[in-house]
Amino acid sequence: MQKSSTTNATHAIAYYRRSTSHSQKHSLEAQQNYVEDFCTKEGITIVASFEETFTGKEMNRPEFNKALEMARKQKIPIIIKSLSRLGRDAAGVIGLLNTEKIIVADRGLECDRLTLNILAVIDQNERERISERTKEGLKAAKRKGIKLGNPNPQASLAKGQVIIQEGADEFAERNRRLILPMHEAGHTLQQIADDLNTWGVKTRRGGKWYPTTVKNLVERLLRD
Repeated sequence: MQKSSTTNATHAIAYYRRSTSHSQKHSLEAQQNYVEDFCTKEGITIVASFEETFTGKEMNRPEFNKALEMARKQKIPIIIKSLSRLGRDAAGVIGLLNTEKIIVADRGLECDRLTLNILAVIDQNERERISERTKEGLKAAKRKGIKLGNPNPQASLAKGQVIIQEGADEFAERNRRLILPMHEAGHTLQQIADDLNTWGVKTRRGGKWYPTTVKNLVERLLRD
C-alpha cells in the first residue's frame, strides 16, 4: 500500500470551506473543531488557516489558492476535514491529491493516496445519484399535482435566524460571569479555553472550547 508523504507531518496549513447553502451556516466552526482535535492528537501544529464560503464545484477559489501557495513555499501539507471540502469534482480533487501534500483528517494519516482517489470518485458518484433521485422525486410529485417548496421561504429563513441568534445570546449570558472576568484579567483565548475544558464546561453544542469559540462568545457579550 502506498503511504502518503504527509504521514510524518509536524506542521500544516488548515483550510476550511463551506458551500453557499444556508444549511451549512455552522460548517466552518465544525470543521475547525474537528481539525484542531485531530492535530492535537497527532502532534501537528497548525501554522496558518484559511476559510471561505465558496461552491465546491469551482476548484479555483481565492482562499484555497492562498493556502496552496503558502503550503508550497513552506513545503508543508494542507489539512482539511474531509475530501468534500477540497471540492466536488473528482478529477480536480484527484489532481490535487496527486500533486500536492494534503491531509484528510477524517481519513487519518495512514490513508494512502490511491484510497483517497477512489473515495473521491465514490463521493462524486453518490452526489450524482442523490441529485438524480431528487429530480425524479420532484417530477413525480409535480405529476401528482403536489405543490412544492415553502410558500414564504424568506419569512421562514428570517424566523430561523432569529431563533438561532436568541439561543446564542442566551447561552452567552449564562456564561458571562464565568468568562468575562478571565478575559478582563488578561487571560489569552487559549488559556480560557483550557480552563473551561478542564472544568468540564461544554460549548453551546456540547463540545470542547477552542480559542475561536471563546473569541466568538466574548465578542457577542461585548458587542453592545
